[in-house]
Amino acid sequence: MSKGRVQSALWRDPTKGVYPVIRLWPVSLTGAIENFLNQGPRKVGRFVEKQAAIDVWFPKVEVSGAPTDPFFNINDPGKLAKADALLKEQAR
Repeated sequence: MSKGRVQSALWRDPTKGVYPVIRLWPVSLTGAIENFLNQGPRKVGRFVEKQAAIDVWFPKVEVSGAPTDPFFNINDPGKLAKADALLKEQAR
């Protein structure tokens, strides 16, 4: 990790825009983020913009011949079924 800098793994979804999927926070920013969050709107992205964050982009990966988000979010039964089908096809 770069000393004193936030590092973000980002994903670009054409329908939702850009969103962070993972962030590594240096301990030295603990006080600064706490102060920021106590001052008003809790928009962590605004804080990160002020910290000269390092962004790391991840392209889609191919799973069973389909371009797939490498951070595929499985948070409901339908997405679990889709993930299961993709993995079963990939195992063939």
